[in-house]
Amino acid sequence: MTFLLGKGDGTFTLIATNPAAFLDVYSVVVGDFNGDGIPDLAVINAVANQSNGISVFLGAGNGGFTWAVSPAVGTDPSSMVVGDFNGDGIPDLAVVNSTSQTVTVLLGNGDGTFKAAASPVTGYDFWSIEVGDFNGDGIPDLALGATATR
Repeated sequence: MTFLLGKGDGTFTLIATNPAAFLDVYSVVVGDFNGDGIPDLAVINAVANQSNGISVFLGAGNGGFTWAVSPAVGTDPSSMVVGDFNGDGIPDLAVVNSTSQTVTVLLGNGDGTFKAAASPVTGYDFWSIEVGDFNGDGIPDLALGATATR
């Protein structure tokens, strides 16, 4: 995985970081999963995907990360988003699993770990996911996208 550090003028400086856990990345999201004010990462990569999981890395504040947990999700996770899905102020994750045709919701515990909340069946082979309040009720909703062919 590679990091581009912003200069504040619309340009970036390339910082190449390539720990093995960041190879063959399918999806990456950012959130403060342990409440320390430092950005953390959740990643779907080839290793996590083959084990039907994701990898969570806690930020050190200096550009480095430490592996924290690899919670299980459905079969063939392909994309994920960060949102507060239970209204407790702690970042949660929603992961779309293309082969099992489910969305796994992982509720954050506030310490970098997660507990599974739900895996609703979508009934279709979705590959992307986004979060937003689509009906204006103040509760996060999910939008799922699929490809016509694979």
